[in-house]
Amino acid sequence: MNEDLARAKTDQTFECLTFDLEKTLPLPRIPTNIVFYKRQLWLYNSGILAGSNDTGHCNVWLEGEAGRGAQEVGSCLVRYIKHKMDPKVEELALWSDCCGGQNRNIKIVLMLKALLNSHPSLQTITFKYLESGHTFLPNDTDFSKIEYQLKFHERIYTAEDYINVMKSCRKKNPLKVYRMQMKDFVSTSKIEKKIVNRKTFISKEKVNWLKTKEICIKKNFKHSIFMKIDGVVKELNIEKKVRGKVLDISEDDFNYLWPDGKEIAQAKLDDLTSMFHLIPKDCLDFYKFLKGKESEEDVDGYGAEPDFEVELELGDDEEK
Repeated sequence: MNEDLARAKTDQTFECLTFDLEKTLPLPRIPTNIVFYKRQLWLYNSGILAGSNDTGHCNVWLEGEAGRGAQEVGSCLVRYIKHKMDPKVEELALWSDCCGGQNRNIKIVLMLKALLNSHPSLQTITFKYLESGHTFLPNDTDFSKIEYQLKFHERIYTAEDYINVMKSCRKKNPLKVYRMQMKDFVSTSKIEKKIVNRKTFISKEKVNWLKTKEICIKKNFKHSIFMKIDGVVKELNIEKKVRGKVLDISEDDFNYLWPDGKEIAQAKLDDLTSMFHLIPKDCLDFYKFLKGKESEEDVDGYGAEPDFEVELELGDDEEK
């Protein structure tokens, strides 16, 4: 990872990004015991650090706007690559921990593969995963500065209050903070219907995402995902044919992930409402957009969507 970060400073055609999710931040943040017994609203921060200039970026959103699964994390990466990354970059390395639910799965790979196929300069994107037990990322330094600064802010009522803390926690090379919008969160649902998520590599060996140490996607191989397991690179073919025609994927296949926001558990909404007397009146409008639903509380924020369905390799009428 350090070698990739150093190379990004000298090679204009190469960029290295490290990314991670900060621990959830509660709203409202109030120094009273009442809050300890209440469910609070979570604020999420997906951090991205660019090796080329050592600049940290915070992508912030609320629990009632989106979850914190692979598609939300991938959406932050997509937005950075499209709007912030140097257009000269041809090779991109992405470093993260090995959390399967967010960083090492078919959804985030498909999202970046669709972007790669449409990007004017990028040729390869490589996901690289730190070994378990050795997962300290540069983003963790940024997160620690945020959490240290929070010691001087006992009362925080809105997302904007947290954003101000993030912007001011570093005097030198301050963090860049972006408030994610509904339109920024994209889904892979259309893309999933245009590929076959096979269970075996072309070598007939079984695919195991949890053992993968590195994943590479290449523009010249539109329907292949290269996965390194135990030091050996194996090719996974995701090509799908309909009436003899191979289906391609691109960022045109993105659709909105949470166009109307994400409902929170009704019990949590009830707890938040019961704390309104502790929140200043000029901050109450911030909580009015929330919608509740009768369900178990979504503790991890991954949402209730089903896992990606594995399509059959044989007997699929659309492939014949």
